[in-house]
Amino acid sequence: ANLESLHGFGESLHDLSVLESIASDPNAVNDADLQIVGQDRRRVVRSVQQRLRSASFKTRVLTAYNHSCAFCGLQLNLIQAAHILPVSHDNSTDDTYNGIASCFLHHAAYDRDLVTFDKSYVIKVNEEETRRLADADRIGGLDKFRKGLRPLILLPPAVADRPHVEFVISANQIRGWRL
Repeated sequence: ANLESLHGFGESLHDLSVLESIASDPNAVNDADLQIVGQDRRRVVRSVQQRLRSASFKTRVLTAYNHSCAFCGLQLNLIQAAHILPVSHDNSTDDTYNGIASCFLHHAAYDRDLVTFDKSYVIKVNEEETRRLADADRIGGLDKFRKGLRPLILLPPAVADRPHVEFVISANQIRGWRL
């Protein structure tokens, strides 16, 4: 898809001179010079390596949780499937028991270690993190956030779909939770 722009790269004398100056001294590149370069040149081709995920993971997890956030019960088509043991971990799987349904807010809070749940499925708020937020004057809405949480996560009716205790323990250890 980028073949034409890659082959056309450096055709103008100005583009060529910018390329030559970058090649000779990359640290001396003037951002203003780069702004003048044609838009086609500003595109990049990226190569990304990531672990493959099952295409059905999201559907299975959301179905197991009846499209409801396990932390607050919200539906409204604002629910995502989150991995309990992160995808980046070698032992992570795309099995339903390594997933939890969460709304956008609680997915972000879970990923940022503000909230979690323990092996008994009790929801916990990270008090260390709330202190850091208070110190940074970013504590607004914490009371409302806490009140919106259930005491226990919602659990799928099928026991086989519920968060696997070993994954919960491992995920909390990885994230530095002391439960």
